[in-house]
Amino acid sequence: MDLLLRNRAESVRGLSLIRLIITSYRSIALECIAGDWNSKMGMKEVMVTVVIYLLGAFYATLSLIAALWDWAKYSFSFWGYRSRPVPPLCLSNPELGTHGYARLKDLSLHYVAKGDQNNPLMLCLHGFPEFWYSWRHQLLEFSNQYWVVAVDLRGYGESDKPEDKHAYHMNNLVDDICQLIPALGKEKCGVLMAHDWGGALGWRFVSEHPELVEKFIAFNCPHPSAFLSTIRSSLKQFRMSWYMFLFQLPWFPEALFRICDMAVLDESFRGRDKKKSRITDEDIEAYKFNFSKPGSLTPPINYYRCIDFAGGGKEKWMKKKIKTPSMLVFGTGDVAISTETADATSRYVEGLKMVKLPGVSHWVQQEAPDQMGMKEVMVTAVIYLLGAFYATLSLISALWDWAKYSFSFWGYRSRPVPPLCLSNPELGTHGYARLKDLSLHYVAKGDQNNPLMLCLHGFPEFWYSWRHQLLEFSNQVVAVDLRGYGESDKPEDKHAYHMNNLVDDIRQLIPALGAYSNKLMGMKEVMVTAVIYLLGAFYATLSLISALWDWAKYSFSFWGYRSRPVPPLCLSNPELGTHGYARLKDLSLHYVAKGDQNNPLMLCLHGFPEFWYSWRHQLLEFSNQYWVVAVDLRGYGESDKPEDKHAYHMNNLVDDIRQLIPALGKEKCGVLMAHDWGGALGWRFVSEHPELVEKFIAFNCIHPSAFHSTIRSSFKQFRMSWYKFLFQLPWLPEALFRINDMAILDEAFRGRDKKKSRITDEDIEAYKYNFSKPGSMTPPINFYRCIDFAGGGKEKWMKKKIKTPSMLVFGTGDVALSTETADATSRYVEGLKMVKLPGVSHWVQQEAPDQVNKLIWDFLNN
Repeated sequence: MDLLLRNRAESVRGLSLIRLIITSYRSIALECIAGDWNSKMGMKEVMVTVVIYLLGAFYATLSLIAALWDWAKYSFSFWGYRSRPVPPLCLSNPELGTHGYARLKDLSLHYVAKGDQNNPLMLCLHGFPEFWYSWRHQLLEFSNQYWVVAVDLRGYGESDKPEDKHAYHMNNLVDDICQLIPALGKEKCGVLMAHDWGGALGWRFVSEHPELVEKFIAFNCPHPSAFLSTIRSSLKQFRMSWYMFLFQLPWFPEALFRICDMAVLDESFRGRDKKKSRITDEDIEAYKFNFSKPGSLTPPINYYRCIDFAGGGKEKWMKKKIKTPSMLVFGTGDVAISTETADATSRYVEGLKMVKLPGVSHWVQQEAPDQMGMKEVMVTAVIYLLGAFYATLSLISALWDWAKYSFSFWGYRSRPVPPLCLSNPELGTHGYARLKDLSLHYVAKGDQNNPLMLCLHGFPEFWYSWRHQLLEFSNQVVAVDLRGYGESDKPEDKHAYHMNNLVDDIRQLIPALGAYSNKLMGMKEVMVTAVIYLLGAFYATLSLISALWDWAKYSFSFWGYRSRPVPPLCLSNPELGTHGYARLKDLSLHYVAKGDQNNPLMLCLHGFPEFWYSWRHQLLEFSNQYWVVAVDLRGYGESDKPEDKHAYHMNNLVDDIRQLIPALGKEKCGVLMAHDWGGALGWRFVSEHPELVEKFIAFNCIHPSAFHSTIRSSFKQFRMSWYKFLFQLPWLPEALFRINDMAILDEAFRGRDKKKSRITDEDIEAYKYNFSKPGSMTPPINFYRCIDFAGGGKEKWMKKKIKTPSMLVFGTGDVALSTETADATSRYVEGLKMVKLPGVSHWVQQEAPDQVNKLIWDFLNN
């Protein structure tokens, strides 16, 4: 993390203003930390908190400037990160060990273990931002004599991630290790190895529980007492610890990590000169895969948010000298910890063995593992000897030919013009497939709708070696230049040509070939995308100003939301029905059902930001004559939440409902009821699958064709749809939802005058509980991110008139849809029954359930 600013910080560190700010803040902070204060929450804690947040804001500003500078300089994608649904192969490499879970009192910890379980335990604790994979070299090296276990600490990797920030206090981490050792079937640790945050945990663990550890090895983590004493006396260490202050801010550090496809991970681990690093591209992908999962960044950063800046250093264990045999391995190229801080560790550890590795970075056990054992040395030596032998034979043969035939020996002639055969149009058309890290050139011939015949050449060849097959099997043949060949990209790193990378290229190439010809962006798409993002940025600014205004006006807590570990009682009310899961092809959907399953199915599809609970009044009302099922759409509530943004395309939503009906044991829907986004899905479903729905009722959701036609002609509807543009931006919409304890949900459902609303405080708590879960906001917003603004409205189903008996119930107090837009729906639905409820809001089936239920009965009975 520290390298994000390091290069620019060197150029500005001499500026007197920045030095003055840092020095002033440091002086105030140290005075607060070192002063003789009352232990209660008084002036000291207030001052320290203020100073820490000021420092955090200062470094946040520098970090954002640095990120923007890199964006301007290198022109890479700035916002967010790409989806990584498939882990890199290295994470499933069986040579690294077997995966397992240790069940502790309150959570489960994931680990990877290698070796004989009867051998002594070597337990490995990683740091930040790492996970078990940071010990890959040690898993291989020590598994002959030890049972090596690399654990994911709580909040990391596959281990459980408590939502409460305070769950990551050091007391809990120490207790985890206390429980983990017996959970692994061991009485103690033969060797405890720890890096970075794992080291801080390790020092405390061996101090408090020396009987559980025979030997301790720390990597680039000094004793916490050494760190505290140095940071108070050394401006250098204080400056190097800038990220600790930044990490006290809510949500902003997480946002910084996501910028530019999590470039901060690459820069942290390898710096600017990647060629010198032992850490490979595949290793970086492993870290990006791990930390791109929803909710995977906040728990690790919460470790820092639990630091007690005001009271730290007073614990008893920090004053006790450690007697467990210990070694500190320290790479002097660490940009987060000074050598001076490492040296101070010897004052707190009896007989400490200190080993310094000159120039090695913070990631010492990854950057400088033991390079090779004797077997590898011998094999490499033999390979090079054989290579030298055959090189000599080849040179002798070449010299003999030169003497015999007298041709030019050295070099080759220049060929600036390709031979005509390479540009022969009969062989096919040339193209490029953009993969994750490079582009591959190919020549394709035939109809792209036909099955793909993919041709991979050998050495020393390129696509041209398949010229006869391109002509013979021209239904659809693609001959590709592998990486490093022909017109394809040629990475400089020798290790880039490992077989793992070649296999991954082909895995990416196949879908890329489908996307290449079908999804090229023309000027229209470019212009539409640019306008959408500009509108999104404009509305994001207005939203943030509005939130800040409310904060100043009402003086409530601004940042983030409170933890809600326990659901409100209304969500477990048995009168609303029973909970179940329907297993579809690729995921499971959660639902709540009430009534006799032998009755006709009444299926209810909610909108945004809702879940099954929005149908509570209808579950109670119609369960005598129908089997009422209120489902959580994919990405909502307890249903599965695919990580890929494109998983929320309307095609997939329609297919979910098509699969859901038989999964519920029904042939068709007696009644399909839908609201908001569920309505958009419902209109399309009854258009494409009229045989599966007997009657359809939409609530405050007009036919998509009516929406498209109105938004193009009505500035009022365009203005009312502002949120659709805002939701195209990455991460910012999610952040806005979290502000002021998710006050936006209360305001969206009840407006400013809560007393007039039928929606209760308990109902709002139900929504806040649902959307306060980690990773619960992004999937619903991804519904909007999948909208095709450029090509929308051209689908065949949108031009077909719906004949299924349908009713549209519309609350005219809707602030997102105009009455004019609702009226236009009748043009696309034969015999549509339209009912308007004056003054009722967008949430019509929740705001006016009695009226709505009566309308439903009337429609169903007639």
